[in-house]
Amino acid sequence: MRRFFLTLTLIISLASLKAEDLKIGLALSGGGARGLAHIGLLKVIDEVGLEVDYISGTSFGALIGAMYSLGYSGEEIEEIFLKFDFRSQINDSINRDELFIGEKRWLDYGAIDLTINSDLSLDIPISILSGNNMLQKLATYLNRGIYYQNFDEFPIPFRCNATNLTSGESETFSKGNLIDAVRASMAFPTLLEPFEVEGKLYVDGGVKDNLPVQVLIDMGANYILASKANTPLKDKNECQDFLAILNQTININMNVWVEQSIEKSDLVLSPPLNSFSNGSFDDMEEIIRLGEEEARNNIAELIRLQEGQSPAKPSKQVFTLPNKIFVNNITISGNNDIHSTKVKLYSGLTNRNYYTYEDILEATLKCYNTKFFHWVYPKLSYDKGKYNLEIVIKEKGRSFVSFDAIYDTSDDLVARVTTTMNNVVQKNSKLITSLQLGGVNSLIFDYVKNFGDLYGAYYRAFPYLEEVKLYNYNFEGNKSSRIKKLEYGLNLGVGFFIKDILVGEAYAFGYRSSLYQDVAELELPQRKFKAFGIGVKAYHESVDDLYFPKSGNKFMMSYQKALDSPFTEEDYEKIYIELFKAFPLRENLSLHAGIDSGVFRNAFLGILFTPFEIGGIDSFTGMDKHSLNEEGYQINRLGLQYDYRNKYFINISGQFLYKGELKKSGQSLSSQKVLDLSLGYKTPLGPLRITVSHDLESTINYYLAFGFTKDIFKFSRH
Repeated sequence: MRRFFLTLTLIISLASLKAEDLKIGLALSGGGARGLAHIGLLKVIDEVGLEVDYISGTSFGALIGAMYSLGYSGEEIEEIFLKFDFRSQINDSINRDELFIGEKRWLDYGAIDLTINSDLSLDIPISILSGNNMLQKLATYLNRGIYYQNFDEFPIPFRCNATNLTSGESETFSKGNLIDAVRASMAFPTLLEPFEVEGKLYVDGGVKDNLPVQVLIDMGANYILASKANTPLKDKNECQDFLAILNQTININMNVWVEQSIEKSDLVLSPPLNSFSNGSFDDMEEIIRLGEEEARNNIAELIRLQEGQSPAKPSKQVFTLPNKIFVNNITISGNNDIHSTKVKLYSGLTNRNYYTYEDILEATLKCYNTKFFHWVYPKLSYDKGKYNLEIVIKEKGRSFVSFDAIYDTSDDLVARVTTTMNNVVQKNSKLITSLQLGGVNSLIFDYVKNFGDLYGAYYRAFPYLEEVKLYNYNFEGNKSSRIKKLEYGLNLGVGFFIKDILVGEAYAFGYRSSLYQDVAELELPQRKFKAFGIGVKAYHESVDDLYFPKSGNKFMMSYQKALDSPFTEEDYEKIYIELFKAFPLRENLSLHAGIDSGVFRNAFLGILFTPFEIGGIDSFTGMDKHSLNEEGYQINRLGLQYDYRNKYFINISGQFLYKGELKKSGQSLSSQKVLDLSLGYKTPLGPLRITVSHDLESTINYYLAFGFTKDIFKFSRH
């Protein structure tokens, strides 16, 4: 019966219009991942040869509508979106391999970051994401819009809308920069940061008009085809968490406006999407299929609509960017504290030079990877045969405070607060202060002053105070006592860094360690130790992730010599070398290989003061961290890692440990082999890892780690 009335309505509508008077407007609603259903409709529209005269879109519908209006076919849009990794696009994190080596001097930290204002107040985040990756994708697929003065000149005239955050009114974009217009339309509250266009701040267009029909009527459409994919209202049993309640609150008014738009539409397609949410990007193919199926259920109406059109009209020219673009002039906008010259330096782009568009995107991504910006994206313009580039940035603050809750079965629970100040103490400097309380107690300052940006020299001051636990084991392998070691010291260094290649440092160090009893009795023949000396170290790293690497290399070498002086109780030498490589075998499978080796010689200090910690989840899993400090060791590793959706990880590896005391009179070495299985999961607050190891004899060890447990200051230490 419904089909009959739809057909009857269509026939009556077409009969009242002459072929040359029929103007079809296509409205595409928002809906996040549910909006992918629009692609299925566009495929069927292309199949039947229906010509759309006007397109309007909101939020995700604005993106798809903009691409279609610029000349992409439904199948082309489908192909593009199916290649998207939406989990990485809806994410503003930076892979380790994309950082400059100067930033890699510190390992990952900061589960929650807040900006520190000049009055020392903290900025509460206004959204979960800034949307840099989203802007990069919009710049990739909407760049054809630069060839038109306004949206009416597109191959299909286009409109999108956003909600003015100040006035609360829906505003329609008909000209200007298409990237800005679509990004403003997609600024879903709390998820994506509100977006400023020409001095006005906007949030998602769906808040006020999620199915923009009236604008099509205003453009001249006399027949409205609407594709509805917005989220329906939930019942009370579904409103049980923060996000569900937030979504419901937004949807209450949204559905009122949608119903008004439906009343103005001639044909409304609403695919059965109730089992999908705004974030169901893992189900792209199914959602597109359901959109196509809904269109095919109405294909007779679409064919009648096509037959009612006048003969094919001359199509407007579809432009594409040339392979090489001669960029006449580069300007920077949005910067306050960071000079335009420095932004250009980070990008590597220069005026009056040829670049591919991929070069331009990569250059803006390099700027973002400095960690100084909320977003960086390119706005290319074309006028009278000339291309000009505007790099649009939004700066972060200079100072941040980061909060971490870390748990490791070796160190128990640790609460950490870390402040980072960029260019505050001196120009081109960084000061990191870390306070840890719990299983490990420490107060650490790491100050670096750089001379240069991408390459140059630096000096460092690294004072620290730290207390850790050491364990003693009996012959059965059980913990028999626990000792605490308190150490304070200072490192002073000078070094160099070369882009993403290498960082090296020469340094002087001094420290003092003290042991004191914690649990159970243990003979402590030597309770205090002090040392002063010099050293050198070098570091290279290109892994894409510190905890679950799929590709890249890592190299670290350090040599230190304690000098014979009143400040040193024993003169000694310490050598440390770490080598690691991850080989991608397939898209989701990688091979890991590594060697970790250290030698401590020319002194007899007792095992408690030997400075190598070779146990735990991040080292040799056959023994606990802090349980065995050897004078010489080497760990060989080989393993396979499988990842699912770049979020879940399984790692199987074998480790072989040589260890022993190396003395002037000779050496005494023993060995140990283990097999381990690790499960990992990337959470928003840091990695979660569970490891089980077996030493091929009888001992099984279990480890659990949550958060950024690796030492932030590994390179900074002596």
